[in-house]
Amino acid sequence: GLAIVRMDGWEGKCGFIDQNFNEIIPPKYEDIIYRNGLISVSLFDKWGLFDRFGNEIIPPKYDIICSFNCGLATVSLNKKWGYINRTGMELIQPTYSNAYSFCEGLGAVCLNGKWGFIDHSGIELISLIFDDVQPFSDGLAEVKLNGKWGFINQKGEIKIAIKYDEVCHFYNGTARVAMDGKWSTVDRIGNLVQ
Repeated sequence: GLAIVRMDGWEGKCGFIDQNFNEIIPPKYEDIIYRNGLISVSLFDKWGLFDRFGNEIIPPKYDIICSFNCGLATVSLNKKWGYINRTGMELIQPTYSNAYSFCEGLGAVCLNGKWGFIDHSGIELISLIFDDVQPFSDGLAEVKLNGKWGFINQKGEIKIAIKYDEVCHFYNGTARVAMDGKWSTVDRIGNLVQ
């Protein structure tokens, strides 16, 4: 096991120690987060990564490092978003105005106010044409166009009409949708479920 150690009280610098109290990461960082087997550290409002043995993967340089999902983490640098892998390699350079974590093999990205989806190599698989999107869940993603929501599949095909005022993500084959203030449940092809 590993534990965060903080020097000089709650506001002091922090590091990491192992179960034998051996220093893994020196207590010189402003904040530390352990997740997905990696340690995110903050120094001068920049974030970097260490492995659980204390080896630096990325020096603190990013404004934000999100959790890893599907082998990639969303990162922000100078208000632009991209993706890194667990070795710290920038697989998709921070060029997007916004980005969400990869889910089901696709990452949601925004450029010039329009959203779409890319694969792990940065290839745009679903055109950036939507006003908003949410990550894929159960093979479908919520998409917004002209103030209304619907669902697309991983090929970008509209599977449930873009006509709802609000939608929730799919879970176990159904999703909640709202139209004119009335909520109902739909299946994966848009049929109402009792």
